[in-house]
Amino acid sequence: MVFQVLFFAIAREVVGKSKEERVLPEPATVASAMDALCMDYPQLQPLRPYLRVALNARFVEEEALLEEGDELALIPPIAGGQPRCHIVEGPLEAADFLAAAPDETCGATLCFVGTVRAANGARRLSALHCEAFASMAEDSLEAIADEVQKRWPGTYIRMAHRIGRLLPQETIVVIVVATAHRRTSFEACSFALEELKRIVPIWKKETYEGGEEAWVGLEGPAV
Repeated sequence: MVFQVLFFAIAREVVGKSKEERVLPEPATVASAMDALCMDYPQLQPLRPYLRVALNARFVEEEALLEEGDELALIPPIAGGQPRCHIVEGPLEAADFLAAAPDETCGATLCFVGTVRAANGARRLSALHCEAFASMAEDSLEAIADEVQKRWPGTYIRMAHRIGRLLPQETIVVIVVATAHRRTSFEACSFALEELKRIVPIWKKETYEGGEEAWVGLEGPAV
């Protein structure tokens, strides 16, 4: 069978390409595909414990079966387009999301703005580079928004995450929630932020003063 493999972030860097076509005899699983990839690219093997695999834009376990024409994406640790949630490449302005005000049933509006830190521990940052599996990232953000509105009915929510090269103090993420009462706004916003950090395929590489680089979520410098 023939299928496509997508490489992102540090996985892309170590294999030297963003995608390739692979052929495996049937029946094939995600595990056998990963075995073949690690055999051809030994530098992937140390990363394997950190990688998640998405099959046709859905996270799966390694026992999942592959079919002809499938798309397999290697997803390193995770540190737009649709009505509520956006992946954007330009500057983020919180006011743009607050402008779409909720209706009169909402008595509390909370806006979380995340900015790039100027340091990570003792190391000073000169820049942060963010990349995403954009279509899957937006779908993941929408799924989070759905879950927020399921847990806290009536919640208004908008989320946006920036990708590309960012400088210290530039805005990287904006989450706006509005609810009838303030406690619910805090709970919903906190849940959305933690889920964004947990499941959305967005990767961050820090560049430090002096030129050293490291992917967030992996120990040591980027390779």
